[in-house]
Parts: sequence; C-alpha cells; structure tokens
Amino acid sequence: MQQVKRTHAVRCPVCGKGRVIDAAADVDPGRLHLYGPEHADKAELFSKCPKCGLQIGISFEKAGHS
Repeated sequence: MQQVKRTHAVRCPVCGKGRVIDAAADVDPGRLHLYGPEHADKAELFSKCPKCGLQIGISFEKAGHS
C-alpha cells in the first residue's frame, strides 16, 4: 500500500484563488516566495495560475538563512 504524504495548497499571490503549487505539509511556508509577473526576475521557477492565468514566479529560501 502506498503512503500518502500530506500537502497544502499554495495560492496565487495575485488573485489569491488559484492553487499554484502543492507543498509538503512539513515545509515552512516562510521559505517559499511567490512573485507576480512584475517581479519575475526574482524567481527560480515558474507556474501558471489556473484561475487568473498569470505567470507566477517561485523561489525558495535556502535552509539556514534568515
């Protein structure tokens, strides 16, 4: 039987409605940074919001940094 890992939805920073990504339940949400199109230069990865259709930038703060 497969073990199910718990996740939580990370919502679009622009519209607040679309589920941009799912994060593992034990991930500190403070390590995730989401950016709208105007700040795309700060992002490492990109996803598209299923509700508003905008490109959302994602970056992760490295563990151990404040």
